[in-house]
Amino acid sequence: MAKKGDKYERILQAAHKVISEKGFDKTAVSDIVSEAQVAKGTFYLYFDSKAALVPALTESLLQKTMVEIQNQYDNLENKTFEKLIKTIIDVQFKYTNMYKNIILLSYSRFAYEKFFSKWELIYGPYYNWLDAQLRQGQIEGYILEQIDPRHASQIIINLIDQAAERYYFQDQKQDSIDYYKNEVAQFIYRAIGLKR
Repeated sequence: MAKKGDKYERILQAAHKVISEKGFDKTAVSDIVSEAQVAKGTFYLYFDSKAALVPALTESLLQKTMVEIQNQYDNLENKTFEKLIKTIIDVQFKYTNMYKNIILLSYSRFAYEKFFSKWELIYGPYYNWLDAQLRQGQIEGYILEQIDPRHASQIIINLIDQAAERYYFQDQKQDSIDYYKNEVAQFIYRAIGLKR
């Protein structure tokens, strides 16, 4: 695979746009390269097939999510773990709503192509980042020592993902979004024994 750069990002942005408009099955590689304004051969420097775009789109979305979480949290005054969890929830809900079609595509194609081992690799940096935050919380004494940060980070991230997807994909809107997000946050705080 060629080194990632500007053309790679253009292909991903074009793929997202065209797939959102036409759907995955009706999108041809030629549609994507036309939108990206690159040669068809350039597409194949980065991807073996159209299906190979799916993990790349998922990874790109997750990286955007992580960057926004970290940027928002870094810009807060008086950082607390409670504020970190609220930031993760807010950003995850925002991106789930913005990128519904890519998330649904990711689930369907990952299942179809049996890419779930890649899914875990894609999420690895996110898990590791939250794991480090949890360990720091244990050192500082506001998270239970009995919690295994490695597993807890995965559970927390997956819980927030599923809560956001349930809210937007399964029309769980009988409660306000703020109420729903607060319930998720309170559950996490109790689960890790957060001392506030």
